[in-house]
Amino acid sequence: YITISSLAEQVGISPRTIKHWEEKGIIESEMRSAGGFRLYSQIYVFMCKLVKDLQNFNYTLEEIKTISD
Repeated sequence: YITISSLAEQVGISPRTIKHWEEKGIIESEMRSAGGFRLYSQIYVFMCKLVKDLQNFNYTLEEIKTISD
């Protein structure tokens, strides 16, 4: 599992962007560390890159949420 900062770095976005996507229900952390840090499996690197690409093609977060569901 990777932390939100590692995920953000691998995708090329800010941790705040990932938190925003979580608030919108597009992604969610799979677990939390003992210290309360969000943890994600490697599949979320792909998922976040997909969300980023869809935004580049002018999809709204609401449309992306529908696709992710």
